[in-house]
Amino acid sequence: MKIKIYKQKNIFSQKGNVLTFLKKGQNGYKGFGEIYFSTIKPKKIKGWKKHKKMNMNIFVISGKVKFVFYDDKRKKFYKKNLNENNPKRLFIGPNIWFAFKNMSSKKSIIVNFSNIKHNKNEVLNKKLNQIKFNW
Repeated sequence: MKIKIYKQKNIFSQKGNVLTFLKKGQNGYKGFGEIYFSTIKPKKIKGWKKHKKMNMNIFVISGKVKFVFYDDKRKKFYKKNLNENNPKRLFIGPNIWFAFKNMSSKKSIIVNFSNIKHNKNEVLNKKLNQIKFNW
């Protein structure tokens, strides 16, 4: 499975912080397609999705989000939590089922830096009840 959490080099100060997201040549950089932001309401779940070609670099800008991955070959789940107070970058390779839940009481904001532009023919979708997970 191509899932990896990367610690980021960040600068913290009393006036505000600089949070590094991704640099050309870093692990997880697979080229540039687009950057988009996704919001998720408190306690809501989005998913299941599986991209056939897209490599994603995910960063939670605001809030706290639980990401769940399903390996349909091994029938196993993997979990990763990201939040604004401990900024890390999550790399998700192609052909991995995933869903995510906002674990905070406010709206969460996620940014995705992907290697290709979104294409509805490149992504597979399932309803939440089609992959059973105890959220």
